[in-house]
Amino acid sequence: MKKYVFVSMRKKAFGSYVADDGKGERSHRDVINEMAADGWKYVDNIPVEMDGYGKLKHYDLVFEKDAQA
Repeated sequence: MKKYVFVSMRKKAFGSYVADDGKGERSHRDVINEMAADGWKYVDNIPVEMDGYGKLKHYDLVFEKDAQA
């Protein structure tokens, strides 16, 4: 069985995205490297919110690892 974690990323000014999880502003690359160091595998991203022009404002990074039996 697998377990999953979702890390929210939000859009900042000028189009960059940062983690929105209360651990300080980090890029998607930083988040993926941190999660990998803890044994999580990056799976996908899920768009969560778009603006009125169809531009992405918020998305979730999805990570998985085996659940301990």
